Amino acid sequence: EYFKNLIQIDADKNYKVVNGELVWGKTMEGLSELTKLQYFSVKRHGFETIDFSNKPDLDWITFSNSYLGEEYATLKQINFENSNNIRRLALLVTSIETLEISNLSELERLSLTGAFKLKRLDLSKNTKLETLDFGQRQYSPLLNCINVSQEQYEKWSTENKYSTFWDRYGDIVRVNCD
Repeated sequence: EYFKNLIQIDADKNYKVVNGELVWGKTMEGLSELTKLQYFSVKRHGFETIDFSNKPDLDWITFSNSYLGEEYATLKQINFENSNNIRRLALLVTSIETLEISNLSELERLSLTGAFKLKRLDLSKNTKLETLDFGQRQYSPLLNCINVSQEQYEKWSTENKYSTFWDRYGDIVRVNCD
């Protein structure tokens, strides 16, 4: 929180010392103070919640992990309120059950490989979305509906550059998930 003008965080292993031992940190303290943050990337983490609210310059977020097993999927909640300019979002290996990204109107790239607990996803308001990577179906076993606009449906179901995504997830893509 002392680095008010920090624009980039690129971290690995978010350990902290508790009673003389290294343990995984479950959140990042002081992140709310970093209102000029543009880029956030973390590998091998133990975060359960993270708050990216009120970061108008935030452009790129990546959460990754060295392992693709559900036991490593610690991230359960993420907040993007008033951070509407995010263009690239990669949430790899998570336990997020609900992902609210409809306010991310600038979103161009989305990766959700290992969204083990996610059941539904609404992409209908993400009209600038051009790149989708959800990995193999086995890494999102509960995902049963991806809500899209009619324009997205027509584009993604017919254009060759979306064929891998469509081959894996086309049967659960709907113009209306209700």
